[in-house]
Amino acid sequence: MPDIDMSAPEVVKAIETATAAAVAKATEGFNTKLEEATTGLKNKNQELLGEVKKFKKAASSVPDDFDAEAYATMQADAEKAREEAAKAAGKWDEYKAELVTTHETETAGLKDANGKLQTQLENVLVNNAIMGAIAHEKGNADLLMPHVRDHVKLFEEDGEQVARVIDKTGNPRITGAKGDFMSIENFLGEMKESDTFAPCFEGSRATGSGAGGDGSGGTKNNPFSKDSLNLTEQARLNREDPDKAARLKAAAA
Repeated sequence: MPDIDMSAPEVVKAIETATAAAVAKATEGFNTKLEEATTGLKNKNQELLGEVKKFKKAASSVPDDFDAEAYATMQADAEKAREEAAKAAGKWDEYKAELVTTHETETAGLKDANGKLQTQLENVLVNNAIMGAIAHEKGNADLLMPHVRDHVKLFEEDGEQVARVIDKTGNPRITGAKGDFMSIENFLGEMKESDTFAPCFEGSRATGSGAGGDGSGGTKNNPFSKDSLNLTEQARLNREDPDKAARLKAAAA
């Protein structure tokens, strides 16, 4: 085998060509992988720089004597306080609702009691006014009261409660040329002129001192008889002498 001159130009060129081909084959895809690795390193580096910035920012606000354990305890206590506050708020809502219900119930009870007291007061004032008027007109209260009561109502005038005779619409009755309020005495005067209620007043027609006769059972002056009807005397006999009243009733039947 002849000797090869390694320094010959053609030999040197062949060696260079072969070496270049071998290097190219060996490093095939290396540049792409290197670029990918470089890009990944750059991204990771940016991520780490971001974390470092966050840490520096947080570290700048943390004092040197910061106690991480105490801070964690404080955070836990704060969370517990928030939970307790929420529970307390819920209980307060329930308590407030209970207070509202209790207040409404008590208010309704007070309104009902006030209404009953108002009715009682009206009855007392109206009844007293009627009784006084009946006594003034010398009438029989037992017989007249039920009929007069339906025609009298209490009104508030200048801060005072006043009993007034009312008309069919419930308004105070007006009488006279001057348009004055009708008094209970005036109303009783109308009743005194009535055939039905005249016997309920002393001194009016059909009221004689001998009403009821001698108790023998006759109809003359019998207060239960149609001809000598006397409601006042009827009431007196029923109250003072029920037996006699029964005999006169039977005689008048």
